[in-house]
Amino acid sequence: MPKEAEENSQFGFTNEGLAALKRASDSTATHPYRWFVLENLGLPNEMLEYASSLEDAIYQYQASVSDNKRLGVTKDEIVTIDILIKENGDERIDSNYKASDSFNHDTVIIQAVSKLEQLVKQNQQKQERKGDGFLEPKEEQSIGSQGIGGISQ
Repeated sequence: MPKEAEENSQFGFTNEGLAALKRASDSTATHPYRWFVLENLGLPNEMLEYASSLEDAIYQYQASVSDNKRLGVTKDEIVTIDILIKENGDERIDSNYKASDSFNHDTVIIQAVSKLEQLVKQNQQKQERKGDGFLEPKEEQSIGSQGIGGISQ
C-alpha cells in the first residue's frame, strides 16, 4: 500500500479512495494528468486555472504577474502536488514529489520537473541580467527607436 494510502486511511478514505491512491502510485499504468496554475493562495483574489498540458500551464504561469503562484498537477483526479512555487518573488522547485509514491517514480512528473528546473534557471538568469543593468529585448527595441528619454536618434 502506498504511503499516501497508509497515512490517509485514518482520515476516512473509503476503500474505493484507498484503491484509487494505490492505482495512482502504479508506475506501469497510464494516468490522466490535470495541470494547473494557482495564484495568490489563501488571499481574497486567489485564482485557479487549469491547463490542457504542461506546456499550456507553463505559458499561463509565465503570463501571470503574481509574485505568489504555483504550477502543479492532479493525477488520476485523486492526488495533487505543487511542483513550481513562486512566493514573494522567490521561485523554486518543490521537492515534495520525491516523498510521494504517486509521483516519485512517475516519468511524466520527472520530465516535467526537469523542464521546470530549466525554466527556473532561465528566469533566474533573466533576473540577474536585469539586476546588472541589462534590458529585455523588447525594452531595448523601444529605446533604440525612440532614443533615451524620448529623444529620436
